[in-house]
Amino acid sequence: MIFRSKKIKKEYHNVKELLKLCKKKKFTFLVSSSYIIAKSLGADGVHYPGTFRNSIQDKKLLITCSYHGYHDVKRIKQLHAKMVFISPIFLTNSNINKKERGIIKISFLANYIKTQYSVLGGVRESNIKLLRNRGINSISGLDFIFDIIKYKC
Repeated sequence: MIFRSKKIKKEYHNVKELLKLCKKKKFTFLVSSSYIIAKSLGADGVHYPGTFRNSIQDKKLLITCSYHGYHDVKRIKQLHAKMVFISPIFLTNSNINKKERGIIKISFLANYIKTQYSVLGGVRESNIKLLRNRGINSISGLDFIFDIIKYKC
């Protein structure tokens, strides 16, 4: 789980409770954009969005980042990311202007970045089977969760 919020300092207590739940369920808990907050919470790691180029090196924390194309390869190396989130893999409702990466590109991108990866964006009950046997560590996405609980945006 990646926790993103511009008001994380105000939500510290709630985030601490969410972290406890994640630990109980054995989910990885990442804080977006802030090494200091991740470290003070006892989070599993930090997720850096596209605007970040450098990170504090800490072997105890998992460093992840977003990956939207070949231009992000240098940033992955600069951050020393252990896992990247490739997006969007399919067309998505959350950002209709972003071009999907598609199934064929996943394999090329994975070989190019040489690190663990997760895919997100437009993953749905109807297309999730297309992701089998492609070396994907995990999937993420609201469309998929909403499909499961039958929630309509």
